[in-house]
Amino acid sequence: MVSLLRVLGGYTQFCAEGGFPERFLNLCKINGISLWSIENDGVKVRACTSSREFERIKEPANKSGMEIKEIKSKGVPFFVRKHKWRCGAVLGVLIAVVFVWLMSGYV
Repeated sequence: MVSLLRVLGGYTQFCAEGGFPERFLNLCKINGISLWSIENDGVKVRACTSSREFERIKEPANKSGMEIKEIKSKGVPFFVRKHKWRCGAVLGVLIAVVFVWLMSGYV
């Protein structure tokens, strides 16, 4: 259920390197930025966070001397942004699904 909500809201996987990784993680916790799938090898930190919280992650990164690099972004908001010119196809599929759902009640 949690992974479904993360995909619907969109999330970003990032890598932070340089500076002080432990301080960076502590500052993220203090500022209420939730991180998951954290991998820390002492120099680099790889983690995932929601797309909204990724915008707020710059302040803890600056305070701890870390440089943030976005690896990839996944989720519905990024998919819609990438394929927004195909809105007619999405609308057609949605209308077809609703039509089949309504007509199945009359069988």
